[in-house]
Amino acid sequence: MRPRRAGIVRELTLKRVWFAEALVSSSADEVRRLIAEARVWAERLGKPVAAWVSDKQDAFLTGIAVEFPGVSHHFCQNHFLRDVAKPVLELDSHAKVQMRSKVRGLRAIEREVLEERLPPTTASEPCAVRPRVSCDDRETAA
Repeated sequence: MRPRRAGIVRELTLKRVWFAEALVSSSADEVRRLIAEARVWAERLGKPVAAWVSDKQDAFLTGIAVEFPGVSHHFCQNHFLRDVAKPVLELDSHAKVQMRSKVRGLRAIEREVLEERLPPTTASEPCAVRPRVSCDDRETAA
């Protein structure tokens, strides 16, 4: 079984929704009431509950442990992977900022090297001019 969006309880084998309820909050009492309702449904239908799948909120951990003692409780893979990825994404973002600052510093050095390598043009030499669009969409000479 799996609570989804804190108010939908599904049976995962046949992928059926048992019931849905809009929860005011995801407090421990509210979630436990939802889980107790799922236990009542399981008893009425004569269906044994083999396992629960939920996110890792404390309210679900305690509620499922109380209402379904001895039933296996697993964590949603999507939530787990998202939570595992958060620190990696933060480190990646920090590395990207550092890389950009280094690259910006290299651009000035690159320009200097190119200016040293290229001989200066004189007025008598032909040069190529290509149009460039400015911010206000007018063509200007580059």
